[in-house]
Amino acid sequence: MTLKFLPLICSGLLFGNTLLAEEVDISAVKENITIFSGILEEALELNQSSGLFGMQLGGVKGSYLVSQGAVFEIRTPLANKRGRAGLGSLNLAMQSLQSRVNPFERVARSAQENAAAISTESADAAEEASAVYQQMMDRIANIDYSLVTSTALQQASEAARSLRNLGSVGPEAYDAMQLEIEALREASSQRAAEIRDMVNNLKAGGGEDADPQVAESDLQAEFENLLSAVEPLKQQALAKAAELKALSEQAQADYAQQLELDIAAFESQLFESLCAYGATLREVPIAENVSLILSGLGDDGVSGERSNKVFVFKKADLDRCQNGELSASKLQEIAAVYTY
Repeated sequence: MTLKFLPLICSGLLFGNTLLAEEVDISAVKENITIFSGILEEALELNQSSGLFGMQLGGVKGSYLVSQGAVFEIRTPLANKRGRAGLGSLNLAMQSLQSRVNPFERVARSAQENAAAISTESADAAEEASAVYQQMMDRIANIDYSLVTSTALQQASEAARSLRNLGSVGPEAYDAMQLEIEALREASSQRAAEIRDMVNNLKAGGGEDADPQVAESDLQAEFENLLSAVEPLKQQALAKAAELKALSEQAQADYAQQLELDIAAFESQLFESLCAYGATLREVPIAENVSLILSGLGDDGVSGERSNKVFVFKKADLDRCQNGELSASKLQEIAAVYTY
């Protein structure tokens, strides 16, 4: 083929496209699509004002692409429900147990300095006192009370919030849960303050006239009393976190299952409506397609971003469904489906 024929070919292609565009009455197609969008909104009950300040959460927006066909973007409140659960917040709370630092670990690092600073009348007394305080510092440094308890209460609070967001508990039950968690948090803070006081007493070294044996006995008794007070609180916090976490996980599973059923029912109703009122799109060329974009109902990506679910089928198949030659379920089955 020589280059002299190229202008003729290009002009022929342009002329063909012009003819194609002229064959479609754009204004008539637009009117069809506008009417059909309103019909779908009413049939799917997407024209209800159920959002904040009466805002409409659902709707249908139609458009037309020459040689491609009619495109309908469908917004439904079901998409908003997918974001209510806040899935993953509990996983982050669980990971925080490993990433956070025990606030009493620094006591162990400075224990030797604190013990060496104690004033005593003899080297033997100083050595014995140093051993006493070093032992007590090490034991306090190994207390995981503050870390475990605070993390457990954080998990419990987030689980309660998840239950509320999922609609599994009402406002009164949620407030009662948070009051119980707050009471445990206040008691935990008081015990943590007592631990800090013990650390300060150890740093003070008991004074120049302190008897190491007496000091050891007193500190040992104080330490054991403190442990007997903090351990039940820690166990209560862990038990509450485990209880609410189990309830939240079950609520999330139930919520996800019901949501999938609701989405399936919505899609079924959508295709029933398409077949019932498909004749409205009579101006859309039979050789083109009808595309449905279900906003926010696609499969979540790796990073958790919300995507759309797309159905594409032939206008000719829609006509067959409208004429009773094809069922609505069959039309849905033969449509191309993907997430975008």
